[in-house]
Amino acid sequence: MGFGAELAHWDGFRLSTTPRRLSLNGAELELVVATTKLPVSETLDRLEAVCDQRGGVLGAAALPQLLKAPTRLSRSWLNGHVRQESSTEGVLACLDTGMPLGVAELTTRLQAFAKSGDLHALGALRYATVRRTGNVTTVLFVWSDGALPMRQMFPNDRDAPGLDPAAVPRPAGAQRLLSGIEHDAPYSLSVYRTQASSPSALLDWYRDSLNSAGFRVTEAAGGSLWARQGERSLLIHASTTHRGVAVAVAEMK
Repeated sequence: MGFGAELAHWDGFRLSTTPRRLSLNGAELELVVATTKLPVSETLDRLEAVCDQRGGVLGAAALPQLLKAPTRLSRSWLNGHVRQESSTEGVLACLDTGMPLGVAELTTRLQAFAKSGDLHALGALRYATVRRTGNVTTVLFVWSDGALPMRQMFPNDRDAPGLDPAAVPRPAGAQRLLSGIEHDAPYSLSVYRTQASSPSALLDWYRDSLNSAGFRVTEAAGGSLWARQGERSLLIHASTTHRGVAVAVAEMK
């Protein structure tokens, strides 16, 4: 709430929502949406300036000169943030370390992160995605001031922390990769890696299983499925990835 409240005072930004609480693979996040008339590049410039004030490495501009061999390290990594953009959209991610760090403090934090796998040992996550439509730029802010145990959040050999949608069939042998839930709201997103032979075979399985579970299933755009049961609605989409067939199940009311 502290970070979200600060956003309301930023010149040129207007909050469109109050901060909302999310759970992503067991980690707690905050989310808020803001709008501005600033173009994408200037919007990211203002956000990047805040990242520079709250993080990075002291003397980052001079660090490459201290290395004995040329480096391909991006200056943005030394400044503690990553930025990508086009004329219509962009993204900025940074770690809020409270202030630019000296090399000794950075080393201590990196060692703590390597030992625990908790990204919060380095700093608090700040993330913004920006999209321009007409003369309005919409900014989605996501941040966390708590633990982000990356190894526990994204395990290789078991389900990611979280919950499956209630009373929704799950394919045999499926591994949950992502579980996103908005607190106090009927929204969730679950992603699974499956053993299905193809996306179409997996959707056929969901169609039969959901019909048997009392859902009314219809076709949706892009080869997806809509499933409705009372006030509940599910959107199910399957696709081929480099590690098999994955399915995303979005729940809403």
